[in-house]
Amino acid sequence: MALRSLLEGRLDYAGLFPPAALGMAEAWRTFERHRGSEESWLTGSFVCPVGRLHELALLPTTHAAHFALSLLVGGTAREMEEAEAAWESFRQGVATTVEIRAWELRLPRESAADPSPWLDGQCLLPGLAPRFWEAGADWTLAERDNLAFALAHHPGPAAMGLKLRCGGVSAEELPSVERLCQDLFLAARHALPLKLTAGLHHPLRHQRDGRPMHGFLNLYLAALAARLPHVDEAQLKALLEEEKASAFAVEGQRVRWRDLVWDAAVLGGASAWVTGHGSCSVDEPVEDLKALGWWPASTAS
Repeated sequence: MALRSLLEGRLDYAGLFPPAALGMAEAWRTFERHRGSEESWLTGSFVCPVGRLHELALLPTTHAAHFALSLLVGGTAREMEEAEAAWESFRQGVATTVEIRAWELRLPRESAADPSPWLDGQCLLPGLAPRFWEAGADWTLAERDNLAFALAHHPGPAAMGLKLRCGGVSAEELPSVERLCQDLFLAARHALPLKLTAGLHHPLRHQRDGRPMHGFLNLYLAALAARLPHVDEAQLKALLEEEKASAFAVEGQRVRWRDLVWDAAVLGGASAWVTGHGSCSVDEPVEDLKALGWWPASTAS
């Protein structure tokens, strides 16, 4: 099924973060439950601040089976040095194979003028997992464009990409549709992969407590649409704002939104552009996809 091609392994479980804000043991048990359930195909990595790896290492079940991590770290050289030490300590203390799926880094405000020296510090991070860099909410379009250019042209063996925050606990943390459009076009123009995070519990845009919430399906399709030469800002904005399920069709080997159609080949290659999204809930996406009639069969078709 085409939707499975688009979403397989893309939901990175972030139960440690608000609004769930679970303790380490409960978050890990929830992650393990999803990995052993029918939604295992959807579940990707466990999202963890690198400074809390020592807590994770104390849980016996982390020694039992292979798993993947997305690790959060600050963007300064000192924080990356500490991250390297924390990872080595964790890796040596866990008696199983652990994969770093992604490094997620947030840049300080002072790096906006020239991010390149800050990006140089990524060589301190172990492994070749892609590095996704997040600009602050107060960065201008010109500053974010400068960051995207620097990421696209930075030397080094590891892939670099943009991390986009798509929501939060408060209304102030919700990025506008206009800003998301800008960032999606930036990623497309500079050929950068994306990592999405925050607020993406439901596939479609919706209203919660009187305020809009972005949908992860809207964003995945918009990220692909931004790479099409004939899609303009108005069309991308309309896609991100779409709340009507009837405007979408999941039809076996393709997904359609109004006049735009993505076939299985395009959707299957989407991981090169959207590597995944962090969510502190897996149950809500599963319930919504089932209610919409979009839940895939047990094996990809």
